[in-house]
Amino acid sequence: MEKLLIEATSDTPRVEFDPESLKFEILGKALPEDAIEFFKPLYDWLSEYIDSTEGGFELTLDLVYLNSSSTRYIFNILALMEDAHEDGRDMHVKWRVSGTDEVMLGKGEELAEMLDVPVKVETY
Repeated sequence: MEKLLIEATSDTPRVEFDPESLKFEILGKALPEDAIEFFKPLYDWLSEYIDSTEGGFELTLDLVYLNSSSTRYIFNILALMEDAHEDGRDMHVKWRVSGTDEVMLGKGEELAEMLDVPVKVETY
């Protein structure tokens, strides 16, 4: 599969899904005007990747802001990973957040409680 690279804008995060280096990251601010238009290609790419390989990966989420519609689509992406994890694949989520950002720290901890995928909340 081809690498998926989307550069950040003032309203959307940088996305890098690289199957060769196993680098899977979503970084920045997530408040796109049309969340489905932004996140559907990410979801579709990951779904195809998961279906085409037997291995697992770690997804790094380092988001400084996440609106409610983006939260829903991020959760859909994580649900894909959860399904693969339940099938025995080695899936992990790293939620990186500034130690002073109580809101995003809370969202990461909430995701960790809701998902059956290992979620590591990491502050910087």
